[in-house]
Parts: sequence; structure tokens; C-alpha cells
Amino acid sequence: MKKKLSLTLISILSVVVLVGVGFAAWIITTPSVEEKQTGTITASGVTDARYKLTATINNESIVFGKPSNYSDNNSDWFKPGDDVGVENLTATLTLTLTKPDGITGLDETDFSYLPDTFTFTMKATKPGSGEGSSVDANDDFNQAVNQNHVKNPTISYTASGETNATKKDVTLGTAIEIAKSAFTKDADNKYTLTIAIKFAWGTAFTDETHTNPYNYFNSLPYDENAEKALELNAMQEKINGISYEVTIKSKANA
Repeated sequence: MKKKLSLTLISILSVVVLVGVGFAAWIITTPSVEEKQTGTITASGVTDARYKLTATINNESIVFGKPSNYSDNNSDWFKPGDDVGVENLTATLTLTLTKPDGITGLDETDFSYLPDTFTFTMKATKPGSGEGSSVDANDDFNQAVNQNHVKNPTISYTASGETNATKKDVTLGTAIEIAKSAFTKDADNKYTLTIAIKFAWGTAFTDETHTNPYNYFNSLPYDENAEKALELNAMQEKINGISYEVTIKSKANA
């Protein structure tokens, strides 16, 4: 007999000062069972005697959820639960360079003294055994990537004076260099750079036509694909509860 699979996704709002992203995993359950696990992305900047780099993240919640145009269809064998949020896989990181007070802009001389290069590094952590402690979780996320459940994040930004965006793949724990010249000066002499951080489903749950697991699996026959759909549990096991930290640092000039 054909059974219907119900998946449950919980998204949360981050409560840290530098708000990040509630990264919620997919769980396939029977209708009477529910699990809820969450994580966040946070960002930290740089404070120097000569300048301050402030990092803030907008979009408080990344949701690996149902399509925005989802409509309940009784013929579907793979459905989101009632509490599954609408998919949102992009966060925005804004970097701002000012004087150390965080308010006053930089003159040309100030800007010339800044490092020529900054680095962007993302890492994954999960709660440790002690209260408030955490442990490295890069391997957990990387395993989900290796199994094609999710893809490595990407970052993209349009540097000052450029028309085409620069796009780079993110490997957790590996620094990505960003040139100081990429920042754009505004009318207040503050220098800013806006970076899009994008997550994506892996090829185990999507194809070129269907970019969400709901659409993907419902385009396939139940009998041959129900077991594969349950691989979402493996994804849940690996990335539930993981937090993602973005760190921006300066790189000393040669």
C-alpha cells in the first residue's frame, strides 16, 4: 500500500547580538512523531586602533523548507508537515569599515593604512558536553556534502567599480581572501561590502528541473524512491544542532 511521508522542518530566529541564520534540518517522520533541532550562523568583525570592521548578518533564518509556491495536493506521496517553513537559503553579510568608534568615516589617509586584504572564514560547531561549550562540527557538515545531501555554501559580492559579481565556493575552515579595494565608499566616508551567503540542496534531493526535495520526489514514482527520500534522516543526523560562525580577519600586508 502506498504510504505518505511527512517531513517536519523547524526554523527559528537567532537570538545572538549579531543575528545570523536559524539552520533547520529536514526530518521525515510518521504523522505522530516530531523532532525539532536548530542551529545558527553568527558573524564577528575586527577592531583595530586605527579602524573598526563591523560584520552584521541580515535574514534571521535560513530555511531548508517547502517551495514558496507550495499547495497541498492529495496525490503527492511526499509532503511537508504543517510546521514546515517556506524555503529561504540566502543570508546577507554586510561589512562596514569606520574609525574605531564605529560611527565616523575614514579619510583617504586612514583608508591607505588599512590592510590590503581581509579574510572570510566559516566554520561549523555543535554543543559540547559542558554548559556553553562547543566542539568542531566541520566533519559533520562535510559528510553531508560528500553524500550530496547539501552543497557547500557560496559567497558572492560585487566589488567597487565592477559590474559582475565575484563568486567563491566556501570550504568550512578555509579562509577566503577579500581585497580592501572591493569595499565601496559612501557619502559619509564609510566603506561597505555586501556579501550574499547561499546554501543549497545537494543532488541527492534535486535535479536541474526540481530544486526542492518536495518537487523532486513527487516527480518520481513512490516505490522506487521512498527509500531514497528517507536519506533526509541521514542529513538530519549530521547537521541538526550545528551552528555556523563567520569570522572576518585582517591579513598583514607583505
